[in-house]
Parts: sequence; structure tokens; C-alpha cells
Amino acid sequence: MIPLDLKPRQDTHRIDLPALAQGDFVPHIVIARPTTATEKAAFAAARRAVPARDEGESDADYLERARADFEALGVLRGARLGDMAAAIDGAVRTLALICHAVVLVESWEGFGDRETGEPVEPSVEAVSAAMRNPYIAALVEARINAIVGEVAAEGNG
Repeated sequence: MIPLDLKPRQDTHRIDLPALAQGDFVPHIVIARPTTATEKAAFAAARRAVPARDEGESDADYLERARADFEALGVLRGARLGDMAAAIDGAVRTLALICHAVVLVESWEGFGDRETGEPVEPSVEAVSAAMRNPYIAALVEARINAIVGEVAAEGNG
């Protein structure tokens, strides 16, 4: 038997979202401490989402097919074919951030279903939707990068 620690983690970080405040209430997200390992796993998952190039497939055909796949994931919209290589790189980074957030978000307050107004727990779908908000994504990414930088500087990557 492998003993598991089922207690909530103590090493968490709160990310306030002041621009989304409603009166005195400031929505926030609580994340577990990210590490270089969780970051690398998120990028690996994102890279696996990049479709493989088919044998004999032209650059234009490959990039168009890749665009369709990323648009289906909700991370690439409206890029022109000439910008696709850069857009795909950006889409991989965006997808990696979403993957990382899905793993790290432990709780949040102030998030609700747009249609019903009911509070929403941080599920894979809900975290993915939250990360499509540029403001939320930027704050989460900045905090993750700062923490991973500190962890790496400590030599505990």
C-alpha cells in the first residue's frame, strides 16, 4: 500500500483579481506552488496537442490543419496563414498555461456561470474558460513565472 497525504496543501498562493472587483469583494484564485517540473509537464502536454505533419504535406496545408486543431481547443483564432508559425508557437504557450493552471488551481472565489449566475467550482472546463480571459491569464502566468523563478533560484526546480 502506498500511503497518501490527503490533507489540503499548505504551500498555496493567492492571486487577487482587483480589476474584476465588485464593490469591496475582490475575486481571487488560490494555486498550489508551481515547480519547474509542473511547468515542463504543462509544456509537454501542450506540445503533444500540436498535430504531427503528414508525409508530403505542404507548409500551407499543415499550417491550415494545425490552425483548425488549435481553434478547436480555443487557443488560436483569426491568425493569417503567413503568421501561422508564430501563431502556433503562441498557441502552444497559451495551451501550456491552461494546462498548468488546470493542475495548480485549488480553489477560487467570485467565479460563476454566465448563464445561471451560480458559483462555479474550478473544474478543468471552468479553469480553461477562466484562462481565456486575458486579464486573468496574465496575472496567473505572472505569478506562476515568479514562483517558478524563485523555486529555481533556490535550487529546488
